[in-house]
Order: sequence, then structure tokens, then C-alpha cells
Amino acid sequence: MKVQFLYLGSDYCPKKEAVIVKSTQCMAHLIELPSKIEIEMSPMSLSIYGQTTLDPRFSNRVRLNSHLSPKEIIIPLVHELIHLHQTHTKQLSMLRDGTIVWLGRKYGMRSTQNLSYKDYCQLPWEMDVSTKERLLLEKVLDYAKKA
Repeated sequence: MKVQFLYLGSDYCPKKEAVIVKSTQCMAHLIELPSKIEIEMSPMSLSIYGQTTLDPRFSNRVRLNSHLSPKEIIIPLVHELIHLHQTHTKQLSMLRDGTIVWLGRKYGMRSTQNLSYKDYCQLPWEMDVSTKERLLLEKVLDYAKKA
């Protein structure tokens, strides 16, 4: 698997890259991920840790908040890689008009940005992530300790 980094308004950090590559390689052994993953490091609001784009032009891209430390970045990385798995396996997608599709069911929203945090957490693709991320995070952290 190839991990490519993009820096948008943030500085290169070799320690973060090493943590991200090691964690992504571990995740690739646990869930199906694309063979090439783009990690975009961008300064974001302090309340946003990461995002996975549903735009098909950037289908293998995960955006992470560049303000996070190497230790802090692992949790949102695991979360976003599960979303990347969802898009890669066609469980989660977005139509040209912006409609989100989860497991074949269309959701009439064009954006999740206007939802409360509680409502956002109740979205089915977020609930799917929440059921998987703790176990996967434990495995990634265990892998990091051994490596």
C-alpha cells in the first residue's frame, strides 16, 4: 500500500508521517483499504479532527487536522480509515447531486455540517464506525507498541 501526503497550509512533520504510515499499514491488514491512500494535512477548526471526502474525484483521500500531535492523530486516523473502507467497499457514496448513499439507501442531505453533534453521531455510517473503531484502535495501538 502506498501512502501519499499532501500539505495544505501546514508544515511537513516526519514524526506524524511515520505514525500515520505505520497505523495505516496496520489498518490495511484489518480492513479492506485502497492500494493508494492520500493523507491531506490541513489546519482545521479545533473541533474537527479529520474528514473523509465523499467526492469521487478524491475517493482515496483522508484529511487530518495538522494541529494534532503525532499521538493525537491516531484516533481520528483510525476513524477516517474506517470511512475510507466504507467508500472503498461501496457501502458509502455520494451521488453527483450531493445525495449521500449508505448501503443502497439515499439520504436527502447534501451536507452533514448543519447537524448537531448528537444527530451527526446517529447517522448510520457514523454508527457503523463507532461499533468498529474501539477494537481497531486497540489493535493499531498494540501494533505500534510492538513495532
